[in-house]
Amino acid sequence: MTAVTETPRFEPPLHFGVEWHEEAIDAHIAAGSLPWDTYFRVRVVGTQEVDPLDPAERRRLLFSIAEDLAKHGATPELLRPDTHKLIYGDLPNAVLDFEQSHSSRKAYAKLEPMFYRLADLIRTIKQQRAFNGQTITECMPDSYLTPEELERSRCRSLARPLWKIIVERTHPEWLRRNDVYCQSGFFSFDRSYEWSESTRRRKIIGAAVISDEVVYDIYDESVRTGVKGIGPKGRGSLRELLCDEHPELI
Repeated sequence: MTAVTETPRFEPPLHFGVEWHEEAIDAHIAAGSLPWDTYFRVRVVGTQEVDPLDPAERRRLLFSIAEDLAKHGATPELLRPDTHKLIYGDLPNAVLDFEQSHSSRKAYAKLEPMFYRLADLIRTIKQQRAFNGQTITECMPDSYLTPEELERSRCRSLARPLWKIIVERTHPEWLRRNDVYCQSGFFSFDRSYEWSESTRRRKIIGAAVISDEVVYDIYDESVRTGVKGIGPKGRGSLRELLCDEHPELI
């Protein structure tokens, strides 16, 4: 019996559009009239970004794009100019993927160029620490965390500041206008909860997916002239992250 291989696909962003929008867009992607990476491309748009063609109504740009793609996905020449450029223009050098679903994570491997997530840098640092014999194997008797959890937390604490520098240099507007690029909060049991600015910034850093070209350029600059906040250990971690795509760094 031949095994069925799941085709990697990007999932639509949360609150992208209504259900019929996504069903129509999925059909256009399946038919080949919209590119397979459509849902990746739209993630460069802020979740709360206002449609510049309808500012008075404060209509979300993502919703307008979803409606446009659903209605005109089979006839790209009828798409709005900004939607057409987003879908058929150059691939964004970075996007915000807050969900990072299993299917989307597998789909990233099909993109050219390569794209990295904070999780990739955390995994790289974990491997470095294991190679150097620095993995946490014991914890204090009164610790409520296991050694594995402590090690994971340590790797995350080393990776996050480094990733933050890359995000700040790539898309500073994401962190500066965090209320536009991140949900303001969440609902639970009919009550709404607002996230603080620091929480939104942390979520943006964790959601940032950045191209190999951008990460390499920042690494290269840190080697040649220096980048504030990226020291020898940070450069070593970035070099390890980039080695698969750039074997000359080995």
